[in-house]
Amino acid sequence: MAISEAKKKANQKWDSVNMSTMACKVKREQAEQFRAYCTNNGETVNAVLQDFVSSCISGTASVAQNIASDGDKNVRAILTPVALKTAQEAAQRAGESVPAFVERAVETQAQRDRLIKSMNQIK
Repeated sequence: MAISEAKKKANQKWDSVNMSTMACKVKREQAEQFRAYCTNNGETVNAVLQDFVSSCISGTASVAQNIASDGDKNVRAILTPVALKTAQEAAQRAGESVPAFVERAVETQAQRDRLIKSMNQIK
């Protein structure tokens, strides 16, 4: 069912009062890469930017980094800039890719946590 002209006009009026368009200039190549990033993650550019704005306002913003490509599947991790830099440096020292290092680090910590939990239950 098509949207009536009256409904379209009402929507435009509401948007003009309640919504704001934000924009920034980026190099064409960056725009194309960002669109591809969004598409590869099954999201629209608008949705990704809205989520980022919301997370900044709520204080939960972190930096989403594409840290590797595995064929057609993007490997993505949410890391703060400090955590990403630390992971990159540690991975380089260990001679590993960042995704391999992060996976190993998470698994190692999960094993430690399980061990500590089981030790605490024995007490």
